[in-house]
Amino acid sequence: MIVSLTGHTKGLGNAIFNKLNKTYQIKGLSRSNGWDIKDVDSIIAEVKDTDVFINNAYSNRYQSELFIKLFYEWKYTNKIIININSSMVIDGNSDSDYYHNKVNLKKVVDTAISDTQNKTVRIMNLFPSTLSTNYYYKNLNKIDNNYIASLIEWVLKQPSDIELRDVIIYPSERENFKKTLL
Repeated sequence: MIVSLTGHTKGLGNAIFNKLNKTYQIKGLSRSNGWDIKDVDSIIAEVKDTDVFINNAYSNRYQSELFIKLFYEWKYTNKIIININSSMVIDGNSDSDYYHNKVNLKKVVDTAISDTQNKTVRIMNLFPSTLSTNYYYKNLNKIDNNYIASLIEWVLKQPSDIELRDVIIYPSERENFKKTLL
């Protein structure tokens, strides 16, 4: 199985790359090695022989544009697209561009799924809460990136007749409570 991953050199992308690299042939696509998701057509051409595409890198609207184009290339194939989104989309609203672009990603994925009854490509949206490398939120519990990487590895091992659509991941309230006792 060949996996392609955008944004593979930092944070969550790096954890996913390192985890999957042990089992799968993986292509990392990041600005550090000459790939930018703003160049959607080049990314699509590079991943044509890929079985799994992990849409991780964020750059305004381009994550959504990349999904849309790849979906219509792959919709009748037995492949998997995993979109890394944010639990912020599930939790409520914000005025940030990040929030609005992630909401748009969810909308375009939902629309693609509902408008295409006979698709065979499997699509998953992953909505993690604050991750261990997110330095903006210092006092929140954070989810270890390696856990998310292990979850993605588990998803890839599921049979082809299973499609996990929306997976939301939060740190447990028990963990939040333990932190308040420290």
